[in-house]
Amino acid sequence: MPGVFALALVPVVCAAGAAVDYGHVTRVRAELTSALDRSLVDLGRHPPADSRRQFAELREGMENILDPALEAQWKIESLSEREGRLVAVVSAEVATSIARLVGIIAVPITVTAEVPRVAG
Repeated sequence: MPGVFALALVPVVCAAGAAVDYGHVTRVRAELTSALDRSLVDLGRHPPADSRRQFAELREGMENILDPALEAQWKIESLSEREGRLVAVVSAEVATSIARLVGIIAVPITVTAEVPRVAG
């Protein structure tokens, strides 16, 4: 009987672990989305600059907003301007805890933001 209980406990522990990891990934995605939105809006208020400078300003803005303890390794994939709108894409790898036991080391996420450029 104890063996049956132990076998039945495995899926319960895995489901609980998946919920913990999913919650963590969702929190990191929300933090990245918020930081990207706020930083891109701020960038859209400045006069246009060369792409390298805009990229650096966006990165700096996000770094100032994000918690330094954020466990995701994030990077800006792209920053472009189309039809008077700034569009940015940021990606990250979010480390897992329980899913690591079944070989899922990290979960990739991508967030996108688009804002109008209001400065001339």
